[in-house]
Amino acid sequence: MNKYHILVNKDNPISMDYYNKEKLIKVKNVDNEVVLIDKKTYRYYLKLKKELKKSNIIIAISSAFRTIEHQEELYNEFLLKYGSDLTQKIVALPKTSEHHTGLAIDIVLKSMNYDIDYNTIFENEGEYLKIYKILPKYGFILRYPKNKEQITKYNYEPWHIRFVGKKLARKLFDNNITLEEYYQNELLK
Repeated sequence: MNKYHILVNKDNPISMDYYNKEKLIKVKNVDNEVVLIDKKTYRYYLKLKKELKKSNIIIAISSAFRTIEHQEELYNEFLLKYGSDLTQKIVALPKTSEHHTGLAIDIVLKSMNYDIDYNTIFENEGEYLKIYKILPKYGFILRYPKNKEQITKYNYEPWHIRFVGKKLARKLFDNNITLEEYYQNELLK
């Protein structure tokens, strides 16, 4: 199986074999903190960023790889702050986060002061829509699209992109399907 096609979600936790073998590189995020990311994912992210800049859309990485321990801290923090119902819709349990793969990136927009703010996301949705249209060109998908919450089991996250490679990204985009739907269709074949 192509490592870029891995499905990690609530029903498919990351295998510890995959998690322990990942070779990631260090890069700086928007806050100038060191984050880890898959090398090829980062290379294509830089190409995406360069093309978006031509349209005056400036993006940066907020988050990439997360350890299982960090995901647990994040989950517990949200649990205390927002309660169980909302937390389960917006934060993955440890071992079920795509961030464990090094292939997922949370991007932020300069126009939003590099913040992920639920209140202003929809004001900037035009920029996000421009980004989504070119994601497949660089091997990325919008991982948690609008109107697919029942399938992905997560709320719409316009900032969460995932590297799957150009061929699969184009297939998912052209057919308006999620990674879950792709795997469901493959199992039916």
